[in-house]
Amino acid sequence: MERVPSPLFGSRMLTLPEVVHLVAFSDMHIYRLEKEGLFPARVHLCERRVGWPEAAVRTWMQSKVDSRRCGPAAMGPRERFLNYAEVGNLTSLSRQQLVRLEKRGQFPRRIPIGIVRVAWLESEVTVWREGLR
Repeated sequence: MERVPSPLFGSRMLTLPEVVHLVAFSDMHIYRLEKEGLFPARVHLCERRVGWPEAAVRTWMQSKVDSRRCGPAAMGPRERFLNYAEVGNLTSLSRQQLVRLEKRGQFPRRIPIGIVRVAWLESEVTVWREGLR
């Protein structure tokens, strides 16, 4: 089912599972960050329904990408963050191998998205994988 932009907010509203998929955080971690003011606030759409404005979530993601040491990168409209497990599944690399390759400049730079959490842009990991073929 395709969601239409909300005239009230000017942005498509994302459900919690969609936000979890985009930012590679658990639902509880999203709630914690939101409570601390470190993540866009949810909007109550009706009595038992909440959503996050897609524009606010993508702006938050872009701010994390821009803060990377290696400089900013433009995010596409379908971009999402990948966590260690997702990168490991896509590349068949262990955490140690990822860190070693990244230090040598042979793997995309990670993005700090929390105090101890990191992520990678899906498009950068995909380009890296395609380069191996």
